Amino acid sequence: IRLYDDNPANPVFFEIKRRDANVVLKRRAAVRREAVDRLLRTYSPRREDLMTYTPEGFGALERFCELAASIRAQGQTYVYYLREAYESSDSNAVRLTFDRHLQAAPFDGRLRIPAQRERFAPRVPGVVLELKFTNRFPKWMRQMVRIFDLDRCSFAKYVTCLQALHSQAAAFLRPFSQGVKA
Repeated sequence: IRLYDDNPANPVFFEIKRRDANVVLKRRAAVRREAVDRLLRTYSPRREDLMTYTPEGFGALERFCELAASIRAQGQTYVYYLREAYESSDSNAVRLTFDRHLQAAPFDGRLRIPAQRERFAPRVPGVVLELKFTNRFPKWMRQMVRIFDLDRCSFAKYVTCLQALHSQAAAFLRPFSQGVKA
């Protein structure tokens, strides 16, 4: 579930990402905030849950709910980062994003952006650069990869934050599990 701000009038996005060979496919639905709690309890989407109904959006929401229900998914962590994004003025078929200052906070059940004091930063060297395109890998992107000698790698921000939270909790609890010495 993705949100960009704490404004109750703005949507929350229910997203499904999957990899097919070297391609990441994403389906998403723009959901009204007041529907989120009910959807996560019942997994029963309604047309009016969407900001604007489209068959594609409703299909994505239905599939999200099916998948979440099948594994009894629950929120675990907030993921926060600053994104600098570039796209063509006439189409979003080609996009380039830089994600910086990755931060995590334990999920507390509320739909919100945690305050800075609640977050901590997992160790991530550098910047996450994402090259996104709809059809073919553009020539200029290919040249950029070659010129800057970029390496392709998989990097899941959510998984990185979740692992860091578990490591932080384990380090905090370790002295307590060994007993108190007088």
